[in-house]
Amino acid sequence: MRDILFRGRDYHGNWRYGNLCHYKEESPVPETTECYEQYTINTCSEEIEIIPETIGQLVWKSSDGSHEVWEGDIIECRLFRCFPSSICMAVWDTNTLSFRLRWPGQIQYRSKYSFVDFLGDLFAGGEGVVIGNIHDNPRLFNEEKKKSEAFKETES
Repeated sequence: MRDILFRGRDYHGNWRYGNLCHYKEESPVPETTECYEQYTINTCSEEIEIIPETIGQLVWKSSDGSHEVWEGDIIECRLFRCFPSSICMAVWDTNTLSFRLRWPGQIQYRSKYSFVDFLGDLFAGGEGVVIGNIHDNPRLFNEEKKKSEAFKETES
């Protein structure tokens, strides 16, 4: 069983880890229909408001705890030993309702086995390393395509 954890950056620039809470409140002015939304990360000791665009879920964690991949993490990897290393990002795919890897060239890798097994093999074999995330290092992953919705679905 895997942990379902989230991370997000607070308004002071710090990364916070814990459970995600989403609050939606109606406007205090009766004539308006606006709603106010607030996202918080609930750690064991406090609840901290975070920037919604920076929210990411824990995608994969190695069994020994030495490696973690979060949604939005940028990974330098080598898929096949004969190819040079490339940069990809862990994203949530709304078409398949699952996590996937995406490359800046809009290619999505669909492995023959589960995404979790693929990441396990990638990191266990020393073929993958997290080099940053899209929020701290947008230029690592082609700044124009930093939103996962901008990617076109293709099969390889």
